[in-house]
Amino acid sequence: MKTLLYGQAEYYYAISCQMTRRLEQQGIITADQRRRIDELDRKSIYEMYPSVDDLETETSGSENADDDNNADNDTAS
Repeated sequence: MKTLLYGQAEYYYAISCQMTRRLEQQGIITADQRRRIDELDRKSIYEMYPSVDDLETETSGSENADDDNNADNDTAS
């Protein structure tokens, strides 16, 4: 079973941004190239790794199920 570590996408994207910023500062890439790389990295990283936003979506779905169960218990009283 694969363990999901939520927040990996944010971490990897932050590292990627640091790297491209340094490349731009050293004159290896242009500002336009950095922006394009950042856009592509954001898309691919967030598709490959779990994000904190994914966790919030899963959690809110389970809360709704609990509310439904509580409503059933209220009507049974």
